[in-house]
Amino acid sequence: MAVLIVTDNYFFIQGLSDMADDFCYIGCAGSFDSELARRQCAELSADDYVIIHFAHLDHILCFYRYYLSNSLAKVIVAPDAKFVSDVSDINDIYFLSANASVKAVENMFKLKKYKIRKRSLTPREEKIMSLMIIGNLINDISQTLGLSIKTVSLHKSNTSNKVGLLNNNNITMLALMRFILPASKNGLRLI
Repeated sequence: MAVLIVTDNYFFIQGLSDMADDFCYIGCAGSFDSELARRQCAELSADDYVIIHFAHLDHILCFYRYYLSNSLAKVIVAPDAKFVSDVSDINDIYFLSANASVKAVENMFKLKKYKIRKRSLTPREEKIMSLMIIGNLINDISQTLGLSIKTVSLHKSNTSNKVGLLNNNNITMLALMRFILPASKNGLRLI
């Protein structure tokens, strides 16, 4: 088993380096185009992991798409967000919580034993969140979709509960949805 850590954070890689069998540090965004990155990606098997951690979610999205389409490894995203579970599966995207203990991550790698909180967003929830991301207010969304304001607000709350962020606020939620919606199977494109 190998673990490829893709990050620009020195402390993140130091925290995980002693428990990974193999690891590589790729320092800057955009470096997945290098020959070294292509070779490492080709060497990954289905038993391996790729953990992607950047402060900016747009960098995570680029690397996520690259490693998901070019390797057999399990791709885990580690944003700077705390979830209610150490590992969450939202729309078939695996997230590692920022408050996951080193022991929990070690169990995930070595023992392949971890509890996953699995949730899927409905198409209506995805549509409402995509409209919110591009700047529409709840009133505008209710008129656009022909729903009541209460229904739109309920879908927003349900989405927030499914994502399972601790210390939930609109800015963090919308930033995370800017990653989840384009990266999920449906590949909803944001304008």
